[in-house]
Amino acid sequence: MNVSIRSARIAHIEAMSILISEQNRLEHRHVGYCGTHATEIGHTLKNDFSEEELSRNFKVAFLEDRLAGLLGFDVDSESGTAEIWGPFVRTETESREVIVRELWNAGMIDLNGRVARLQGFYHRRNAEAAALMERVGANFKSRHMTLALQRERFQGAADAEGINALEPVHYEAFARLHDEAFPGSYANGASLLSRQETDYRLLGCVHAGELLGYACISGNGTFAEGDIEFLATLPQARGQGVGTRLLLASLELLFTEFAPGEVRLTVAAANAAATHLYVKCGFELREELDAYDLPMLPEAPSGLLDF
Repeated sequence: MNVSIRSARIAHIEAMSILISEQNRLEHRHVGYCGTHATEIGHTLKNDFSEEELSRNFKVAFLEDRLAGLLGFDVDSESGTAEIWGPFVRTETESREVIVRELWNAGMIDLNGRVARLQGFYHRRNAEAAALMERVGANFKSRHMTLALQRERFQGAADAEGINALEPVHYEAFARLHDEAFPGSYANGASLLSRQETDYRLLGCVHAGELLGYACISGNGTFAEGDIEFLATLPQARGQGVGTRLLLASLELLFTEFAPGEVRLTVAAANAAATHLYVKCGFELREELDAYDLPMLPEAPSGLLDF
């Protein structure tokens, strides 16, 4: 068996998209947040990654002339983190383990020195990914639940009073609140501010000049997608309906502007209060994902595999 590991190129995107779609439709192979529809995955690979980023951050494995696997990293240079895409491997034979090892080691060597930590999100039934994370020394952080609200179940945002687009005067307070509420997330407050009006929209709830809470949403009109990425309120503002108003305003904006069939969000399984709010508003469970964290050592590549 001759496995060839190469840097990904634009010409590989169609085959990569099909492979990710095929694997991600299976719970025991599912990698969180990479998508399940080949067309949408291809659009993301073409539009969210430059040709240089695709080549530097994605590795593909070939058996003869056939794409057999891939591994990628969605790098956020501002936060110093990278989200793991994969490994995705089509082969179900004994060569699967070899492909995973070669992809992982090639990716780690090229990524070394460019990020401080890796983050992986895998379906709780993806035992292969859990074993890989254990082998490379990643830390299990938490279990997350992906929830979805179908368009026909949304009753409108009659109680969204006081929610508006985040204004510059509140940017500093927003960044502070976000970084405190979601430490070590895939995007810090500064990163979200720099990407609003492109990838993200920011809504704020302000009272007497103070930012009480915010919501960060993302949408794609081309594929009719909508997601609530983050939602947080000040501790002293909880229990006052701020979170509910932010949620309803976010849903109203997403359903109106992007027309998705459903809006998705992710919440920590241990966050009973937030889960109660979302379920009360009509959200239903779609999947459970386990989150892992792998610090990258500055003096040497982290987590190399030797099996």
